[in-house]
Amino acid sequence: MGLCWSGNPSYQFDRRRSLAPALLGGLSAVKGVSFQALQPCSRLEDVPLPLSPLPAGDLLATARLIAGLDVVVSVDTMIVHLAGLLGKPTLLLNRYAGDWRWAAASTLPAGGTASPGALERSVWYPSVRIVRQPAPEGDVPSWHHPLAMAVHWLEQAVLCKEQGGCSHEL
Repeated sequence: MGLCWSGNPSYQFDRRRSLAPALLGGLSAVKGVSFQALQPCSRLEDVPLPLSPLPAGDLLATARLIAGLDVVVSVDTMIVHLAGLLGKPTLLLNRYAGDWRWAAASTLPAGGTASPGALERSVWYPSVRIVRQPAPEGDVPSWHHPLAMAVHWLEQAVLCKEQGGCSHEL
């Protein structure tokens, strides 16, 4: 699975959308998954799970890499758009009060009925599912809920692959 946990640090909202690599450790609990970085990372030792580095190359090389993956999990970066354009099952870990592309008018309930904390589906990219970060407590946003949902989503993806496909969309 492809993984992108941060974007361009010069982006004005990067601190809100990117998450610390130390928070990714829970993803390693999902059995049957190998992790591929979809962002440049000079310090892979800061990421608490086995991770293949992003090979050198351009956007086309990254698109080819994504095309060969089963799924992608990413914060709101170009990676989500690229994976969505390729039709790759993708989970967007969306920041609280995120970009307009993922606002309520641009999403539908993923399972047909809306419920708080449930996954949503992008109207822009039908293969992209969205989990929203809850409102921050104080000035510290929490990634606990989105990452817990990512673990569940990845477990479902592994089951689908083991069964040779799913009768439902991820």
